[in-house]
Amino acid sequence: MIWRAVPLGDIADVSVRKMPEMIRNDNGTLAGFIYVAVQGVTGPDYVERARQFLAKNLTLPTGYSVEWTGMYEYAAAAQARLQLVVPLTLVIMFGLLVLAFGSVAESGLILLSVPFAMVGGVFLQWMLGYSMTTAVIVGYISLFAVAVQTGIIMVIFIREALDHRADGVSYVEAVIAGSATRLRPKLMTVATTILSLIPVMLSTGSGMEIMKPIAAPSIGGMVTSTLHVLFMTPCLFVIGEDIRRWRAGRAAGRSAIRASA
Repeated sequence: MIWRAVPLGDIADVSVRKMPEMIRNDNGTLAGFIYVAVQGVTGPDYVERARQFLAKNLTLPTGYSVEWTGMYEYAAAAQARLQLVVPLTLVIMFGLLVLAFGSVAESGLILLSVPFAMVGGVFLQWMLGYSMTTAVIVGYISLFAVAVQTGIIMVIFIREALDHRADGVSYVEAVIAGSATRLRPKLMTVATTILSLIPVMLSTGSGMEIMKPIAAPSIGGMVTSTLHVLFMTPCLFVIGEDIRRWRAGRAAGRSAIRASA
């Protein structure tokens, strides 16, 4: 056998092209990996925009396909689970409130603190420029728990004031007295939550990029939730009583008309 050197151009077409640095095997097919480091945007948001851009500007040859993987897959899977967990959590909270208070109206009144808490949380999240990541959603779940807890405290003391109101004390006066009875403990609870999270927002270092998005919804949400619990909850209690009296008056009027007929 005789060995001799031959020019590479005699047996192959040689040229310089911009291609992946390495071709790998993935599920039995050749695959080239392109690594993308995103900043200022979440993985799912980036992939959604990139897919729209590639759909308009990229035509793949036959046999080629594009697949997104990496942290995007984990984030997308977590968000899909949270889309089920968050509504289920609210339903469970409402069911427990109904069992505890025996009233759908009062349970709904307590649960109203959740959307009011979201107002402050979403506003602070927008101010800080945080995307809707898994960490932010976890922060909202913890915010819902604290907001509902403060609503429960308010309703309990209003009901206690109504049950023990003296003769000559109006419904509105009893509601105001119950609201003001535990004003200081409620404000201390909210202040403790906010002040304990402020150092997290001001800190820098390892892990803070995860802790800050968790803390932001709680800080903003506790402000608006407190305003709702302190001012809106007593007003809604009085409005609910007015509606019950109006319905009772209408029912009594209908009964009187039927009796006279």
